[in-house]
Amino acid sequence: MPEKITQSIAYLAELYSLEDDNRPWAVAWSGGKDSTTVLSLVLRMLEVLPADKRTRKIHVVMSDTRVENPEVGAYMHSQVQAFNNYVKPRNLP
Repeated sequence: MPEKITQSIAYLAELYSLEDDNRPWAVAWSGGKDSTTVLSLVLRMLEVLPADKRTRKIHVVMSDTRVENPEVGAYMHSQVQAFNNYVKPRNLP
């Protein structure tokens, strides 16, 4: 993995693991490249953390404004389902 990605994942793990802060996280996902990159980094961070360190809930928020092209809206909803199908069997918070 490129060094910048590794550093970003390590930094996210550091923030996620702060003992004096147990608030849940929220990741806003729009389906675009920027929010998908952030969500991918958070997901990868969770996957490399030991299961006993995954203590905070993380909410992924996708807002359907109903102004999207119907194909884009359908894609976004299918991606939400695919994401849920990925994280649930892995017990990711």
